[in-house]
Amino acid sequence: MAPGSAAPLGLALLGLLLGMRHATDPDHVIAVTAILSRERRIGVAMRIGLLWGLGHTLTVLVVGAAIIIFKLRIPVRAGLIMEFAGAVALILLALSAAKTSIQRVMAAFGWVPIAAATSLEVHSHPHSHGHGIHRHPHAHVHRDTANLHAIVAAPDYHEHALRP
Repeated sequence: MAPGSAAPLGLALLGLLLGMRHATDPDHVIAVTAILSRERRIGVAMRIGLLWGLGHTLTVLVVGAAIIIFKLRIPVRAGLIMEFAGAVALILLALSAAKTSIQRVMAAFGWVPIAAATSLEVHSHPHSHGHGIHRHPHAHVHRDTANLHAIVAAPDYHEHALRP
């Protein structure tokens, strides 16, 4: 390359464009989404995304430089193992995101997992819906944390402000 040639700038621009295309691959978008979906504040999410991107970029630079400088060759088997490890990481992120989503839905409906309960109390009490007094059995889950009650499973939904 001749001094003053635009080739280095062109190669840098090509590298930037290929890196941007790589960053929008589905596996990267899914990984970042799974990580950032836990954050409720945009500033924190932006910092995490920025650090994830910088960490990814630094890794590519270091590994790429080592391959070029030391003329390394990555065996096909090693490449496949790295791809598999990435797939396992994505599956674990997806499971974690699914667990979080299920917990949020359960919390939105006032449900608590039985494992989080310290005791389950099933009882009924008389009440009326306008067609006479009757009883409906229902269960309350008692938690140690705040002595709150949550209805676990009842054919009809009733909210109660019961305290132990």
